[in-house]
Amino acid sequence: MKEVYHFTCPARLPWILKSGELRAGENNVGGFPDPDFLWATSASVGDKTASAYHSGYHDGFAPLVRFTLSEADFEPWSEMPAKYPAWTPSEVRRLENGIKGMDPS
Repeated sequence: MKEVYHFTCPARLPWILKSGELRAGENNVGGFPDPDFLWATSASVGDKTASAYHSGYHDGFAPLVRFTLSEADFEPWSEMPAKYPAWTPSEVRRLENGIKGMDPS
């Protein structure tokens, strides 16, 4: 099993534990279309695709929660726009350009 990782901040942990699952949120940041997606990365230390990236973790100021998951439970980002037409090539580029160093594969 190849592993991928989902990162979040401790403030979200109670909701995750209560529901017993990771779910995509209703993220209105950036005005991106629905649906929002649950992201995972192959980088075990996190990368700039993680919503918790800006929580201060990478600067050493805040803790970060990491979930280890199976890659088989995720679909490649490259396949998402074809399945969700609201994610136009323009929206995809805007997201990818906004997250420097993102590896969208």
